[in-house]
Amino acid sequence: MRLLSRLFTVALLAAPTVASAAAPYGMAGCGLGSMIFGPDSCQTSAATTNGSYFNQAFGITFGTSNCVGGGSKSLVEDIQKQFLADNYATLAKEMAQGQGETLTTLSTMFGCDEASQPAFATTMQSAYHDIYAAPGVGASLKVIRSEVVANPNLSAHCTMTI
Repeated sequence: MRLLSRLFTVALLAAPTVASAAAPYGMAGCGLGSMIFGPDSCQTSAATTNGSYFNQAFGITFGTSNCVGGGSKSLVEDIQKQFLADNYATLAKEMAQGQGETLTTLSTMFGCDEASQPAFATTMQSAYHDIYAAPGVGASLKVIRSEVVANPNLSAHCTMTI
């Protein structure tokens, strides 16, 4: 439940950017609400649907739910950085173990498909000391990103490495 709360927070932070960038989908922006209600219907209902199902940030990040072309690089990086900051201690534990729900969610935020998630977890476990020795969340995110890019399997199957 705590994870959903944090994802909702990230979605709320991203919503103002989305609404201005996705004008063809109405003021509520892209997401499940835009697919159900369209640009000419009640945007309050569309926004409520987007907020209720926590789908807008993922749609932006991965180019789904009418969020054509994925999110902008800075938005994707901001979402990844916020998620890492909010879950820093939990991710440290799960990376050390090489498994966990929060680690799987992080792999999804990097655009990794389901088949590559175990390789992501193993790679993060191997790079644990470098990730957590980095000074701050931004530096840790750069280490994670470089590990994903350096791994041929992950670089082929994780699309949001910026």
